[in-house]
Amino acid sequence: MKTLVIVTCVKEKLSGSQKAKDLYISDLFKKMRHFVEIHDYDWRIISAKHGLIDPEDIIESYEDESLDQFKLLQGKQTTNLKTKKDALRQIIREQLEPILKDYNRIILMCGKNYRDVILPLLKEKKVVNYFKGTKGIGEIKQKLLTDIDKKKYATLNGYMQQGS
Repeated sequence: MKTLVIVTCVKEKLSGSQKAKDLYISDLFKKMRHFVEIHDYDWRIISAKHGLIDPEDIIESYEDESLDQFKLLQGKQTTNLKTKKDALRQIIREQLEPILKDYNRIILMCGKNYRDVILPLLKEKKVVNYFKGTKGIGEIKQKLLTDIDKKKYATLNGYMQQGS
């Protein structure tokens, strides 16, 4: 089973042009990246400005105005939020179309606004909401650390059994 992980972009970024995987520098992003890389999953970064970004793509640092607009519009101007989500969904649909057939499982590591955008595009896939059941960033980071440690232990244990 081939897995694609979609992780959220974050506000904390380096300046200038960087590979997308290096641009975002928050502790949460670093833990999500580590989780993806230790499992050797394919991944993309979801951004209101760019849609889905390949981690190897070089992008220019940008202000987080797109996500702030999502937050500002919630509960105030539902029509504008819906329009913005619909526009982002169309961009992501075009980006997913050439690659989605290669995956049968999608892990989402993103908040509700991004899930609302992307879930309608994944109807025929097994989708895992990684953040489900967590309350806040602290619990998400703890879950990531626990899962990373489990993978490291399983890998180490596998190496030790092979050497016996």
